[in-house]
Amino acid sequence: MAFFAQTMLVTSRKLHRAVGFVACIPLFLIAVTGMVYGICRFNFQIEKESVVWIVRLHTGKLFGLGTIYPIVMGFCLLALLYSGISMSKLCQRRKQLRLSSSPRAAHNICALIACLPLTICAATGLVYRICTRIFAVESSEVKWMIHLHTGSVFGLETVFPFFAGLSLLGMLVSGTPLLPAAASLLQKFSFPPSSTRTQLTRSLSPVDEEDTRKLLAEM
Repeated sequence: MAFFAQTMLVTSRKLHRAVGFVACIPLFLIAVTGMVYGICRFNFQIEKESVVWIVRLHTGKLFGLGTIYPIVMGFCLLALLYSGISMSKLCQRRKQLRLSSSPRAAHNICALIACLPLTICAATGLVYRICTRIFAVESSEVKWMIHLHTGSVFGLETVFPFFAGLSLLGMLVSGTPLLPAAASLLQKFSFPPSSTRTQLTRSLSPVDEEDTRKLLAEM
Protein backbone atom coordinates (compact mmCIF):
# COMPACT_ATOMS: atom_id res chain seq x y z
CA MET A 1 0.00 0.00 0.00
CA ALA A 2 2.85 2.37 0.88
CA PHE A 3 4.58 1.51 -2.42
CA PHE A 4 1.39 2.24 -4.36
CA ALA A 5 0.95 5.57 -2.56
CA GLN A 6 4.57 6.52 -3.25
CA THR A 7 4.20 5.58 -6.93
CA MET A 8 1.03 7.66 -7.23
CA LEU A 9 2.73 10.59 -5.54
CA VAL A 10 5.67 10.48 -7.96
CA THR A 11 3.34 10.13 -10.96
CA SER A 12 1.14 13.01 -9.80
CA ARG A 13 4.16 15.23 -9.20
CA LYS A 14 5.63 14.48 -12.65
CA LEU A 15 2.27 15.11 -14.33
CA HIS A 16 1.73 18.32 -12.37
CA ARG A 17 5.16 19.71 -13.28
CA ALA A 18 5.00 18.66 -16.94
CA VAL A 19 1.53 20.13 -17.54
CA GLY A 20 2.41 23.26 -15.56
CA PHE A 21 5.52 23.83 -17.65
CA VAL A 22 3.72 23.36 -20.99
CA ALA A 23 0.46 25.14 -20.18
CA CYS A 24 1.70 28.02 -18.00
CA ILE A 25 1.66 30.77 -20.65
CA PRO A 26 -1.62 29.74 -22.38
CA LEU A 27 -3.39 29.49 -19.00
CA PHE A 28 -2.03 32.90 -18.04
CA LEU A 29 -3.53 34.30 -21.24
CA ILE A 30 -6.85 32.55 -20.58
CA ALA A 31 -6.99 33.94 -17.03
CA VAL A 32 -6.28 37.52 -18.11
CA THR A 33 -8.69 37.51 -21.07
CA GLY A 34 -11.43 35.90 -18.98
CA MET A 35 -11.06 38.57 -16.31
CA VAL A 36 -10.98 41.43 -18.81
CA TYR A 37 -13.99 40.13 -20.74
CA GLY A 38 -16.02 39.66 -17.55
CA ILE A 39 -15.22 43.17 -16.34
CA CYS A 40 -16.00 44.76 -19.72
CA ARG A 41 -19.23 42.86 -20.37
CA PHE A 42 -20.79 42.51 -16.94
CA ASN A 43 -19.36 45.39 -14.92
CA PHE A 44 -19.09 48.14 -17.54
CA GLN A 45 -21.89 46.81 -19.78
CA ILE A 46 -19.80 47.14 -22.94
CA GLU A 47 -21.47 45.72 -26.05
CA LYS A 48 -20.46 42.18 -26.97
CA GLU A 49 -19.42 43.23 -30.48
CA SER A 50 -16.86 45.63 -29.03
CA VAL A 51 -15.08 42.95 -27.00
CA VAL A 52 -15.48 39.98 -29.33
CA TRP A 53 -11.71 40.04 -29.95
CA ILE A 54 -11.17 39.20 -26.28
CA VAL A 55 -13.38 36.12 -26.66
CA ARG A 56 -11.44 35.12 -29.79
CA LEU A 57 -8.20 35.43 -27.84
CA HIS A 58 -9.67 33.59 -24.86
CA THR A 59 -10.81 30.63 -26.99
CA GLY A 60 -7.85 30.56 -29.38
CA LYS A 61 -9.92 31.52 -32.44
CA LEU A 62 -7.54 34.41 -33.05
CA PHE A 63 -4.80 31.85 -33.76
CA GLY A 64 -7.03 29.54 -35.80
CA LEU A 65 -7.24 27.06 -32.92
CA GLY A 66 -10.87 27.57 -31.91
CA THR A 67 -11.66 23.85 -31.89
CA ILE A 68 -8.66 22.24 -30.23
CA TYR A 69 -7.31 25.03 -27.98
CA PRO A 70 -10.18 25.16 -25.43
CA ILE A 71 -10.32 21.37 -25.23
CA VAL A 72 -6.58 20.97 -24.63
CA MET A 73 -6.47 23.83 -22.11
CA GLY A 74 -9.54 22.46 -20.31
CA PHE A 75 -7.88 19.07 -19.91
CA CYS A 76 -4.62 20.74 -18.84
CA LEU A 77 -6.32 22.78 -16.13
CA LEU A 78 -8.26 19.77 -14.83
CA ALA A 79 -5.04 17.71 -14.83
CA LEU A 80 -3.25 20.43 -12.85
CA LEU A 81 -6.04 20.72 -10.31
CA TYR A 82 -6.48 17.03 -9.64
CA SER A 83 -2.85 16.01 -9.79
CA GLY A 84 -2.33 18.74 -7.19
CA ILE A 85 -5.15 17.33 -5.06
CA SER A 86 -3.65 13.83 -5.35
CA MET A 87 -0.29 15.15 -4.22
CA SER A 88 -1.90 16.88 -1.23
CA LYS A 89 -3.69 13.71 -0.16
CA LEU A 90 -0.75 11.38 -0.66
CA CYS A 91 2.01 13.55 0.82
CA GLN A 92 1.88 13.27 4.61
CA ARG A 93 3.76 16.48 5.31
CA ARG A 94 0.95 18.47 3.66
CA LYS A 95 -1.14 17.71 6.74
CA GLN A 96 1.33 19.70 8.81
CA LEU A 97 1.62 22.60 6.35
CA ARG A 98 2.22 25.86 8.17
CA LEU A 99 1.14 29.20 6.78
CA SER A 100 4.13 31.19 5.59
CA SER A 101 5.20 33.52 2.84
CA SER A 102 6.85 30.70 0.84
CA PRO A 103 5.68 30.12 -2.75
CA ARG A 104 4.63 26.54 -1.91
CA ALA A 105 2.39 27.65 0.95
CA ALA A 106 0.87 30.41 -1.21
CA HIS A 107 0.37 27.90 -4.03
CA ASN A 108 -1.50 25.51 -1.74
CA ILE A 109 -3.71 28.27 -0.37
CA CYS A 110 -4.58 29.50 -3.88
CA ALA A 111 -5.34 25.93 -4.99
CA LEU A 112 -7.60 25.34 -2.00
CA ILE A 113 -9.58 28.52 -2.72
CA ALA A 114 -9.67 28.13 -6.50
CA CYS A 115 -10.33 24.42 -6.90
CA LEU A 116 -14.14 24.50 -7.20
CA PRO A 117 -14.57 27.64 -9.38
CA LEU A 118 -11.74 26.61 -11.70
CA THR A 119 -13.18 23.10 -12.01
CA ILE A 120 -16.49 24.66 -13.07
CA CYS A 121 -14.78 26.93 -15.60
CA ALA A 122 -12.57 24.19 -17.05
CA ALA A 123 -15.29 21.54 -17.24
CA THR A 124 -17.96 23.80 -18.78
CA GLY A 125 -15.58 25.36 -21.30
CA LEU A 126 -14.28 21.92 -22.27
CA VAL A 127 -17.69 20.24 -22.61
CA TYR A 128 -19.22 23.21 -24.44
CA ARG A 129 -16.47 23.14 -27.06
CA ILE A 130 -16.70 19.35 -27.49
CA CYS A 131 -20.48 19.55 -27.91
CA THR A 132 -20.54 22.45 -30.37
CA ARG A 133 -17.41 21.68 -32.43
CA ILE A 134 -17.09 17.90 -32.39
CA PHE A 135 -20.68 16.68 -31.98
CA ALA A 136 -22.21 19.66 -33.84
CA VAL A 137 -24.72 20.43 -31.11
CA GLU A 138 -26.48 23.76 -31.55
CA SER A 139 -24.98 26.40 -29.28
CA SER A 140 -28.49 27.41 -28.14
CA GLU A 141 -29.00 23.92 -26.71
CA VAL A 142 -25.92 24.11 -24.49
CA LYS A 143 -26.00 27.83 -23.76
CA TRP A 144 -26.59 26.99 -20.11
CA MET A 145 -22.96 25.86 -19.96
CA ILE A 146 -21.81 29.35 -20.87
CA HIS A 147 -24.04 30.77 -18.13
CA LEU A 148 -22.41 28.31 -15.74
CA HIS A 149 -18.97 29.15 -17.13
CA THR A 150 -19.43 32.87 -16.42
CA GLY A 151 -21.33 32.41 -13.15
CA SER A 152 -24.44 34.13 -14.47
CA VAL A 153 -26.55 31.08 -13.57
CA PHE A 154 -25.85 31.99 -9.92
CA GLY A 155 -26.23 35.73 -10.51
CA LEU A 156 -22.47 36.15 -9.98
CA GLU A 157 -21.42 37.23 -13.47
CA THR A 158 -19.99 40.51 -12.14
CA VAL A 159 -17.58 38.77 -9.73
CA PHE A 160 -17.17 35.13 -10.79
CA PRO A 161 -14.95 35.65 -13.90
CA PHE A 162 -12.73 38.07 -11.98
CA PHE A 163 -12.44 35.73 -8.99
CA ALA A 164 -11.74 32.65 -11.14
CA GLY A 165 -9.17 34.51 -13.26
CA LEU A 166 -7.44 36.01 -10.25
CA SER A 167 -7.34 32.61 -8.54
CA LEU A 168 -5.77 31.02 -11.61
CA LEU A 169 -3.20 33.83 -11.83
CA GLY A 170 -2.38 33.30 -8.16
CA MET A 171 -1.82 29.60 -8.75
CA LEU A 172 0.37 30.24 -11.79
CA VAL A 173 2.47 32.96 -10.16
CA SER A 174 3.00 30.99 -6.95
CA GLY A 175 3.51 27.69 -8.76
CA THR A 176 5.97 28.77 -11.45
CA PRO A 177 8.95 29.20 -9.02
CA LEU A 178 8.34 25.60 -7.88
CA LEU A 179 9.01 24.18 -11.35
CA PRO A 180 12.52 22.65 -11.53
CA ALA A 181 13.52 24.80 -14.53
CA ALA A 182 12.37 28.00 -12.83
CA ALA A 183 13.91 27.01 -9.50
CA SER A 184 17.31 26.33 -11.07
CA LEU A 185 17.14 29.63 -12.94
CA LEU A 186 16.32 31.55 -9.74
CA GLN A 187 19.13 29.79 -7.89
CA LYS A 188 21.55 30.61 -10.69
CA PHE A 189 20.83 34.34 -10.50
CA SER A 190 20.41 34.53 -6.71
CA PHE A 191 22.83 36.84 -4.85
CA PRO A 192 25.20 36.17 -3.25
CA PRO A 193 26.05 32.68 -4.61
CA SER A 194 26.69 29.90 -2.11
CA SER A 195 30.43 29.85 -2.93
CA THR A 196 30.68 33.58 -2.19
CA ARG A 197 28.97 33.07 1.16
CA THR A 198 31.38 30.28 2.08
CA GLN A 199 34.46 32.32 1.18
CA LEU A 200 33.14 35.35 3.03
CA THR A 201 32.36 33.50 6.27
CA ARG A 202 35.70 31.65 6.32
CA SER A 203 37.65 34.92 6.45
CA LEU A 204 35.86 36.21 9.56
CA SER A 205 36.29 35.67 13.28
CA PRO A 206 33.74 33.33 15.00
CA VAL A 207 31.69 36.24 16.36
CA ASP A 208 31.67 38.13 13.06
CA GLU A 209 31.02 34.89 11.21
CA GLU A 210 27.80 34.26 13.14
CA ASP A 211 26.55 37.82 12.57
CA THR A 212 27.41 37.63 8.88
CA ARG A 213 25.58 34.32 8.43
CA LYS A 214 22.46 35.83 9.98
CA LEU A 215 22.74 38.82 7.66
CA LEU A 216 23.27 36.69 4.57
CA ALA A 217 20.34 34.47 5.53
CA GLU A 218 18.07 37.52 5.44
CA MET A 219 19.22 38.60 1.96
